[in-house]
Amino acid sequence: EMGLARVPGIRHVRSSAPVLFTSGLARPAIVVSSGALARLSGPAVRAALAHELAHVLGRDLLLGWSVMIVRAALALNPVAQIVARAAIQEMERRADDRAARATGGPEALAEGMAALSRDRRPAGTAPGRDVGPFDEFLGDLAARGRVAAIERRRTRLLAAWPPRPAAFPAARLGLAAVSVTALLFFVV
Repeated sequence: EMGLARVPGIRHVRSSAPVLFTSGLARPAIVVSSGALARLSGPAVRAALAHELAHVLGRDLLLGWSVMIVRAALALNPVAQIVARAAIQEMERRADDRAARATGGPEALAEGMAALSRDRRPAGTAPGRDVGPFDEFLGDLAARGRVAAIERRRTRLLAAWPPRPAAFPAARLGLAAVSVTALLFFVV
């Protein structure tokens, strides 16, 4: 339904944690855990898999790695960090919209996002693991940021469906690229 020439494989992980992501540049695969499948209804599983397939279709893994390299190389450049965050948000928005179109609407995808982000533990705070107060604070801050980002995506999907097509998308992309290049040139 999504126009992929080759459907990626699915790797199952036996874990109660809700894990669902796409990996692999040359041979993409969708990784899903038992915990994710237990939390999702049938339509939400379909929508979540469609979201991950949209990342494969959009070659988002390559874009994500490229953004990560640029962020690391320009770690002290605030403009690069803001642009990188916007690029990742745009990548997720595109995948959300493609998945919602492929599955007939945004409701199942929004339901899946809520189910997978519910009760999210901060990274590195697995039960029984001893962490210091600073690590716990940073982990909690990161988890709250991820949950807030997912909630913004859910709200956008449910409030503005179907999305309006952007006016002059190629011109807007070109102008943004020229603007970012000029900013990076003058800031760096």
